[in-house]
Amino acid sequence: MYPILNFHQVLMNKTFFVLSPSEARKALLFDNLEKVHIRNIRNFAVLSFFKHIFRFRYSTQPNLIAVFHIWSLGYHHFIMEVLPKILLHQRFIRDHVLLIPEHCPRFITDTLAMLQIHNTQVIQGVTLYRDLRIIPNLNSGEYTTEQIKLLRAFSQEVGNPKHNSRKIYVTRRNARSRKIFNEEILLDFLSKQGFEILELENLSIQAQIEMFRSATVFVSIHGAALTNMVWMQDRSKIIEIMPYSKENHSENLCYERLSHALNFSYHKVYADKVDLSQSFDRCDVRLSQPQFDEILNHLSLKYIK
Repeated sequence: MYPILNFHQVLMNKTFFVLSPSEARKALLFDNLEKVHIRNIRNFAVLSFFKHIFRFRYSTQPNLIAVFHIWSLGYHHFIMEVLPKILLHQRFIRDHVLLIPEHCPRFITDTLAMLQIHNTQVIQGVTLYRDLRIIPNLNSGEYTTEQIKLLRAFSQEVGNPKHNSRKIYVTRRNARSRKIFNEEILLDFLSKQGFEILELENLSIQAQIEMFRSATVFVSIHGAALTNMVWMQDRSKIIEIMPYSKENHSENLCYERLSHALNFSYHKVYADKVDLSQSFDRCDVRLSQPQFDEILNHLSLKYIK
């Protein structure tokens, strides 16, 4: 599923974009990435190269391996696209030097520590590697049975669930975007129905796995927190609140696909954008009464004023 490829004279910047050779660049991108995105990333990488042209590094260090990619610092991309590669080849990686991004978030450093992968090297600037092993990516936003098995087996090694049939709502009220303006009514009602209201920003990856391993119901607005469904119990229920406007509509289906790959019960509830000019990823939303009722209907609950 994830072969280990050997390359020579690999020119790569600190975002793990490979300028040459082309086969190495393809290995650290995705086959389903749109050409316009590849072109934009390449243009940025070329500018980075020229910025460092008189001080780029040449590395002859042996046993280097790359598994990260340009979006690896995001929670969803790390868990679903990078971590399965590490889990499959963790013994091999421990015997090599793993290239990691600058300023790794805590969930990355904690995960590597849990897997006893300590031999790492931060990638900086633009570097020409004489020899580099690369574990390539699968398609982004698409999930295989093998990926799911690797991740769920990993979660079984992270403590034991302290509760059964947890019901979880994750709020983004302290995030910069994709917040629900009138969320307090929903929070108040769900908390009275036994839901735990969570903010995940300050929780370790281990704590998140332990919480979601015992969960059977998960409600949240579209965002990386929904990745945690991969740790949940079999036959769980997912409700994703999705920003929507007729004038400017686009959406990301990655969590819907992930839910289907897990054979979960999945429901999508659209919420109105507060500012119609804002993009899907940056907009805040407001729940109308019918949308609020739709969430409760999927949960088999009824709101009584």
